[in-house]
Amino acid sequence: MLILLPVVVSTLLYLICFGLLTKRESAGDALRSSVIYTMMAVCLFTCLMMEGLSLFSFITRPVIIAIWSVILVAMVTLTWRKGYQQAVFVELRNWWNSIKLARYEKPLSIFTAFYLVVLFLIALLAPPNNNDSLQYHMARVIHWILNRDLNYFPVAYLPQLFNPPGSETLLLNMFLLTGNDRLVNLLQWSMMVCSIAVVSLVVKKLGAGRLGQWLSVLFLLCLPVGILESTSTQNDYVSAFWILCLVYMVVKDRQQVYSKIDVLALGVLAGLAMLVKVAAYPYVAVILIWAIFSKYRLIGIKQSIIHSSIIISIMLLLNLPGWLRSQQAFDNPLGNAAFIGRRTPSVLVPADLLISPIQHLALNIGTPFDVVNEKVGSAIISMCEKLGGSNCSTPETSEWGFRIIGLSNHEDSVGNLLHLFLVSMVVVALIFTKKKPPELKYLVIYTLTIFAGFLLFSWLVTWGAYWGRLQLPLFVLTAPIFGVVVEKWRKPLVWNLTALLLVCGLPWLLMNRTRPIISHTPDITLVKSIFVESRYSLLFANYPELQDQIAHVTSEAIASNCSKISLKIDSRDPEYYFMAYLEPWKNDIEIESVPGDPELNRYKDPDFHACAQICSICGNEPGSNGLILVYKDKAMTLYLSPEYYEEYQGR
Repeated sequence: MLILLPVVVSTLLYLICFGLLTKRESAGDALRSSVIYTMMAVCLFTCLMMEGLSLFSFITRPVIIAIWSVILVAMVTLTWRKGYQQAVFVELRNWWNSIKLARYEKPLSIFTAFYLVVLFLIALLAPPNNNDSLQYHMARVIHWILNRDLNYFPVAYLPQLFNPPGSETLLLNMFLLTGNDRLVNLLQWSMMVCSIAVVSLVVKKLGAGRLGQWLSVLFLLCLPVGILESTSTQNDYVSAFWILCLVYMVVKDRQQVYSKIDVLALGVLAGLAMLVKVAAYPYVAVILIWAIFSKYRLIGIKQSIIHSSIIISIMLLLNLPGWLRSQQAFDNPLGNAAFIGRRTPSVLVPADLLISPIQHLALNIGTPFDVVNEKVGSAIISMCEKLGGSNCSTPETSEWGFRIIGLSNHEDSVGNLLHLFLVSMVVVALIFTKKKPPELKYLVIYTLTIFAGFLLFSWLVTWGAYWGRLQLPLFVLTAPIFGVVVEKWRKPLVWNLTALLLVCGLPWLLMNRTRPIISHTPDITLVKSIFVESRYSLLFANYPELQDQIAHVTSEAIASNCSKISLKIDSRDPEYYFMAYLEPWKNDIEIESVPGDPELNRYKDPDFHACAQICSICGNEPGSNGLILVYKDKAMTLYLSPEYYEEYQGR
């Protein structure tokens, strides 16, 4: 499998990083910190490679294979000549022989492995069927493959263009090497695994022992939104991982000045986080301010300015190509102003400083009881109105209208009630600890920084009913707080909390609404088990009514032998459905969407003349641009040009 090319390269790079890092830290720490440097280097290279190839429209499978092959040969040669493998294996053997597990570590290791293996199977067997994946994550990947570049193109759903491309460029690399979408869910799964490794290291740097590290790992492992997202092609875990790595760079040597590599890493990690998701901006900004001010006394103002300049320059350079494309298309580096305006508050009054965070956190307090949800939701609306908040309940200020969503096993609406309660409990305990040793005092600073990032996020992003997933970075970053504080509690309480986390995570692990191991249709899951259901049925889990329609209309389009197909769909239609059936990367089919915004007409290919059009919004229209209606199945219609119409009729 060609996907092994970057995997082997990453493995060799990891071993090199491990060998170098063991010279200045323990083998146990180096095993985990090597994850950061390896992932940072590989993902940075992949993103830069795609941007570079895009300039010459060279994003093709042969080119990608050739580049990774050359790098693999270079890595093997370097590793062999320098003799890294011998030194590394000696260090690994010594580390392995020195391990002495406590009694509790063996069962916790088994539970952790169980969770990760189950999630791996789900990610491997299930197709990318999340709403965002279908509308833009995977759809934009296919357009890039067909266009051979990352430039803008006509599209119905505008976020396909202006949403940061960092995660999807990694998916693009995977798709090109495999030739299909079989492994794309593993990107988020791998980021979850890496986050578990890094979070255990962060909590250690914050002063926790082995038990505290395990507690932070279990807190993260059993997080409902993390469990559900780790098997999809959404990008929240990718973003959360980079933010977590950014935090590690701040806390790892808090009594020492940043090395040159540290400064460069801060810039790269911040840039990568922003390259994945705009929602990462507030966290990145606050953490970088903390990073600079935490070293101010050690390095002085001049060096602080130099470090800040380097970090900001790297961030800007990494994100500049995407910003320039958006600026050219929408006169705004972040994208379409109208679309962004619906997701950011037009006005922020003093009351919103309190109400907005409460509204966002309320996405995690849904219960199985509708009466309770309605009363809590009404109470928050009432409080908002009494305080004079600007975004209390009306659809004009909040696209969906404020409400408490019930207990959910879908990644778009899932809450994290238990984890929110546990975080609240440990923060209160931290605040009321009277005699705080230096470790806890630093943990207070860490806690204030993380929640400052969340507050900034909640003030800049309007509440949305299905945006609980945007809080994944918050819960990932609070895992170390949980580990440090709870480790000091009485052991019976610690073991009870551990068991509670592991047991309460099982429903989300086994009964994912659209990718279940154990099914209970239609009340709890929308489809049967991934071991029983067909891949296409799983793909259409959220929209089963569209499966036959799209299967039939795309089959008719392929049968027409037309190689230039136009897509005319609604902006909310899951475009990837059409791609999955047409498989244009295999069938040598060109696809161009009819743009939802007339401003995007300039991105049309002047040499593209459609001989067929698939339409989901045309109804009974006889046709346009000389195309003739030849097939209709409910909402889906197919139009052909006259020459292909005659051939189609003669079948």
